[in-house]
Amino acid sequence: MARTSNLSNFLTDVASAIKEKKGDSTNILASNFDTEILSLPSQGVYQSKQMTINTNGNYEIIPDNGYDAIEILRLNIDVPSGSTDSLNVFVQENEPTIKKGIWLQTNKQLEHIYGDDDIFIAGEWKPDGRYKDIPYEFYNGPAVAIGTDIYLFGGSMSTRYAYKYNPLTDTYTRLTDIPYAFYDGSATTVGTDIYLFGGSGYSYIYAYKYNTLTDTYARLANIPYNFISGSAVAVGTDIYLFGSAYNSSYYTCAYKYNILTDTYTQLTNIPYSFSYGSAVAVGIDVYLLGGSGNNTYAYKYNTLTDTYARLANIPYNFISGSAVAVGTDVYLFGSVYNTSYYIYAYKYNTLTDTYTQLTNIPYSFYRGSAVAVGTDVYLFGSEANKRKVQVYALESSTYANNSVVIAQGRYYQTGYGIELYNDDLFSSPMLYAFADAWFYTTEDGIITDIPTYYGNGTQWVKFKN
Repeated sequence: MARTSNLSNFLTDVASAIKEKKGDSTNILASNFDTEILSLPSQGVYQSKQMTINTNGNYEIIPDNGYDAIEILRLNIDVPSGSTDSLNVFVQENEPTIKKGIWLQTNKQLEHIYGDDDIFIAGEWKPDGRYKDIPYEFYNGPAVAIGTDIYLFGGSMSTRYAYKYNPLTDTYTRLTDIPYAFYDGSATTVGTDIYLFGGSGYSYIYAYKYNTLTDTYARLANIPYNFISGSAVAVGTDIYLFGSAYNSSYYTCAYKYNILTDTYTQLTNIPYSFSYGSAVAVGIDVYLLGGSGNNTYAYKYNTLTDTYARLANIPYNFISGSAVAVGTDVYLFGSVYNTSYYIYAYKYNTLTDTYTQLTNIPYSFYRGSAVAVGTDVYLFGSEANKRKVQVYALESSTYANNSVVIAQGRYYQTGYGIELYNDDLFSSPMLYAFADAWFYTTEDGIITDIPTYYGNGTQWVKFKN
């Protein structure tokens, strides 16, 4: 659905989105746009203002009375079903006398109110359920990005599936099937081509090039050794293959594949047993992380000198997780080592050789695939959650200064959400999730969490920060 730039077609767009997604235009469950709900003057002339959104898509700003400062905004939303919900939204430092609605405690000057269905904060995971499920069971398969598109290959026993995922539209497109069952193989990109290497079954030595422009595959020269659960990484026009789980003689294997000559060159062996680990490229170097043999080991491979350098140990046992490079940082997600590590996430700084623990993954993640696009890292699948997609935000959303930003299009099902519903503040599903109400300030330039309360008519109850 196209995003709106104003409120003139607010409810029309909402109804269209729901009709398209749910086949039911009377039940608001989600919206696919972000828009400024109301822009307030920097110096207000009324204590309270009321915004009424009618079913025809028009809206009005009506003053309630004549005080000197804008302290309260009342949202009256007439949903397509015909019922009307009103909600007081107080933005002030002192406790409001009226104890019903939502109170965001701050002394900042309120200038804008935004509704957004995709609020995200740097270093946090985007809301669970925000993205469509993968169309098939995906684990032990690679996901790679070209531009803003993400490609998923294989990923379960005997699977030849290939899909393209568009993060901008949250849609999947089925591609031509892989010429062989692709499971426990590895993939990497060069230009607009994707190179697939090895896998389980009888495909250990297979290699194919997938052309994203023509949706076709071309067979390449066979890999010189049985390559399964190793890692393939591209640096320039060369692709580096590291390790294998086929047997112990292949654990330390390393080869370079030249895409221009379709030939392989054997490299210096890896200093440790490397299978079910992850390898990523940062500049001319390839970083080898974890694996089944020595799962806290990390090494840097210099592609110019064909040498390895030992790095600081990974802070946890990293095996069958997934790593992705973003700039000079490497992000590590999950592990199959034990249940405690399923949800671990760390950032490794290649410049300082140090690790920083990140917010835990919201679900058990191992044998899935991580891929970075823009300012997000996408996690696809997992043996425990084969169709799931979760997104980690590298940067925060930005809005105009001194703005309250409220999440649109999803419910908050516990705690104050239940209280609000039980107290009859809402007669029908609201478009807003106040668990994700944020205040955007001039000082720090990012969305800042502030104390937020709900009022049940008799008292204010704090439910965040």
